[in-house]
Formats: sequence, C-alpha cells, structure tokens
Amino acid sequence: MNRFDNLKSYTVKKGDTLYNIALTTGVNIDTLQKINGLDSDDYIYAGESILIPNSNMDVYIVEDNETITEVAKKLNVSTSQLVDINRNIFLLPGQLLFFKKNEI
Repeated sequence: MNRFDNLKSYTVKKGDTLYNIALTTGVNIDTLQKINGLDSDDYIYAGESILIPNSNMDVYIVEDNETITEVAKKLNVSTSQLVDINRNIFLLPGQLLFFKKNEI
C-alpha cells in the first residue's frame, strides 16, 4: 500500500464548492484544502480534479523536527501503523501523514 491508495480523485462539477464537497464526502474542509494545496481564498473550477481521502482516513501535518514516534504519540497510534500507511517517506515540515480515524 502506498499513501496515494488512501486518496481518491474527484472531478469538480459546475456549482461545486469545497464546502459542499466536504459536506458530501464527510471530509473536513481544512483537510481538503491541505491535501490539494489550496488556500481558503482559492477557487475550484468545473473539470478540475481534486484529491479526497478515503472515508476512514484523516491527515496530520508534520511540524519542524518531529519524529515518527512523536507523531504516533500525538495521534495515539503505533509507529508501525503510521509506517504501514506511509511507507518510504521522510518526515518534513508541512508534510501530510495518513492515519485511520477508527484507530485513534
């Protein structure tokens, strides 16, 4: 499994907003913005593809100098769970980590 297995693509339709996509998918609007590199004042356009995490996943943004162990403690998950979902990554500030919501 790679970390992109935890995401699906959504094609924006005419009239869509991040807010209504968030409501429809059950994903926090801040999470949608972070995953897609959007600011709160950015627009989305019909035909554009955005990424949406699978319903049992959430994201965490790594802070400066954090280790996988520190992040696991904050999220109340094991380091092996984080590693299994986020294989072959280096922890960098601003990076997204995926974790299963139901295991927190």
